[in-house]
Amino acid sequence: MKVVCNGTARVQHKDTGVLYEIESKELDWNEDGMGEGPMGTESQHKAVIEHPDLGEMTWTLDEYPAGVQDRQETNVGEHKLVEDFTYHLEHEPEPPDNWS
Repeated sequence: MKVVCNGTARVQHKDTGVLYEIESKELDWNEDGMGEGPMGTESQHKAVIEHPDLGEMTWTLDEYPAGVQDRQETNVGEHKLVEDFTYHLEHEPEPPDNWS
């Protein structure tokens, strides 16, 4: 599974009101195993950005059971999320069988 993320997030600074744009290509998604649940493996896909004016912002997408998108969350701290990316899990194609 991989995370597909598109678009631009727009975040408004809580004090200055300045609107910042973050492009989806700026996110670097990582996967962390979170253990086993009653229905199998639970994983979390996470992207973190340290913005010079907005601080740390995170995007998370949980996968539970394996292969099924569960919960997703965007955390921009005390700032206002005006518009978010679209992001979801996508199955990676199976490699072709190499029959000789």
